Amino acid sequence: MPTEQTLGALQALCDAHRLHRDLRLVLGEGGRALSAVVPEMWLEADEDDAVHGGILATVIDVAAVFALIAATGHDWSTVDLRLDYLRPVRTRALSVTSEPLHVGRSLARVQSRLLDETGALSVVGSGAFRRGPQLDLGGAEDDR
Repeated sequence: MPTEQTLGALQALCDAHRLHRDLRLVLGEGGRALSAVVPEMWLEADEDDAVHGGILATVIDVAAVFALIAATGHDWSTVDLRLDYLRPVRTRALSVTSEPLHVGRSLARVQSRLLDETGALSVVGSGAFRRGPQLDLGGAEDDR
């Protein structure tokens, strides 16, 4: 489990990217959870104001990568991402939990679940990720 110092470093790493700041991403649960708030101007401009699937995919991808960074202290890049959209998301507040299923020397698999602000399961995803360089997170250990 990452330390408070490591969680702070993870959040700072997340905040370094403008898209992440625009989505107001906040990491939680030792890096395995992420919350986001979709800017109102990014909602679909039709009568139902659904969040575009590409935005949801981005949030899930970021959540999965940060779950792996929290678990290993290494950066990761997406090799494959598969999503099932179960229902339209019409709320701006989102939460994602990501669970690394397998972490190997070069590849990892992660499963993610995105809920809207009502708690409805809206998107499930699974992805494969390639290990990158070790990151300086102030004490994170490569335990896998």
